Amino acid sequence: MARKLKRQFVLVATSAVFAVLVLVLMLVNRMSYISLYENSMDTLELISYYGGALPGRIGSSEEEVELPHAARYFSVQYEQESAALTPVMSLGGMGTEELQALGIRALRMPRPRGLLRNGKQHYFFLRRESSDKTLLCFLDVSSDFRELRRIWRDSCLASGAVLFLFGFIMLLLSARAVEPVVRNMESQKRFITNASHELKTPIAVISANAELLEIMHGSSEWTDSILHQVRRLSRLVDDLIVLTRVEEGIKKELSRQSFTAAVRQGAEAFYPVAEQQGKHLSADIADNVTATATERELPELVNILLDNAVKYCDKGGTVRIRLVRRGNWRGSLLTISNDYAEGAEVDCSRFFDRFYREDKSHNCRKEGYGIGLSMAEGIVRMYKGQIRAQWRDKVMYFIVQLPS
Repeated sequence: MARKLKRQFVLVATSAVFAVLVLVLMLVNRMSYISLYENSMDTLELISYYGGALPGRIGSSEEEVELPHAARYFSVQYEQESAALTPVMSLGGMGTEELQALGIRALRMPRPRGLLRNGKQHYFFLRRESSDKTLLCFLDVSSDFRELRRIWRDSCLASGAVLFLFGFIMLLLSARAVEPVVRNMESQKRFITNASHELKTPIAVISANAELLEIMHGSSEWTDSILHQVRRLSRLVDDLIVLTRVEEGIKKELSRQSFTAAVRQGAEAFYPVAEQQGKHLSADIADNVTATATERELPELVNILLDNAVKYCDKGGTVRIRLVRRGNWRGSLLTISNDYAEGAEVDCSRFFDRFYREDKSHNCRKEGYGIGLSMAEGIVRMYKGQIRAQWRDKVMYFIVQLPS
């Protein structure tokens, strides 16, 4: 259990840092691209203002500024009457045919500005339209994109190194971080185990005394009530011991067990119980279905789910059992359902919480202490399977998947 908590602590902490790093990387690189885009468009606006060909410097006297990218821009003019593309300026060594091909692509773009790719080359373009002609200005930003990719690569490598270092530090500190939780859980388990064993003696004494009173004075409603409550307490103590054993996380020898036999035995045991309560039980159990489990806990898992289904099934309703094989690698699937018209407002996600009862008052209308399903979840988890509950169309379903 301590090892599992440490792994979860390291995983959660590292995942949080990973998410933050990814977000920061995306923001930084996005901001770099936006900055490049805005600067490039400012340059293209200036190029289009001068008709597609810039003078060497812009400005006068002390405020003269040498333009960025001045050696890597070109422009094309489209005459609407002749439908011809004529190069206006080409600084960068691009041929006429390439200029015309890019010009055609820019004319077909739905927006008047944007990015064009030509192999490994990247160009921002600006389309300036007038009544009789269209000016297309291009800026070669291939080197800038290569720089952006280099920054992205270096930042990813640096973030990976930071993430690895953080994970290593969390691994070293995880034992100290989860120590209070582990100590509290161990204390809780010891308390439950010790209390359960200590309760066995007074329960046995009370039971023996009640039975002796029955022998001496005959049965009465008081002795019947005492013995009934003693039996309930005995079952609670036994369940607490089983729950503690299951949650200790001790590795047990799992072997291939007959899931078919366990489900059939459980169905046969609960047939008369359902009939006595005016309910029906139907079973569809496939032959030769196996599960990787333990011989002791697998029937207990089935009995817990059947007991819960019969107990909460509507009067005159039906409890349905279905067991199928899902293939050698997908394992087996057990579905136990019962009619339950009042389940619409029930929070199914809490069914597996220890001591959870839908009846908030915890009265004895339906016997039980709300730990059976928690035990079932612990058994399924020990088998490395999955269990879930859901309500649909006035029917409550418990679905168990176990590896074969």
